[in-house]
Amino acid sequence: MSQRTENISHGVLLIGLGILAMTHNWWPNLLVVLGVYFSFRNLLNRFYLRMLTTAIIYGGVYFCVQYPFFISWEFILPIVLCTLGVERILGEFVSIRKKRPFQSTTKG
Repeated sequence: MSQRTENISHGVLLIGLGILAMTHNWWPNLLVVLGVYFSFRNLLNRFYLRMLTTAIIYGGVYFCVQYPFFISWEFILPIVLCTLGVERILGEFVSIRKKRPFQSTTKG
């Protein structure tokens, strides 16, 4: 990660924490700030799949904490875990194709 990406993403995090400190509304809005921070950091690094996954996970957890009677952890936890698994698998295939295309293992 470049120094520029780190500086910008840390600036976004500090602004979010500053807003939380001004409003004295830490929980569960800290989840939103962290979700924006990690999503923005992945966006700057051009990790679009990770950005989307991060936004879905932090958004789902925030929604689950904010509205516990509307949606339960029994519903959101499997979605979060499956989303993480799919992101890891797809991310690996995308990184392999960017680095080197699939090659045949036969010699001839």
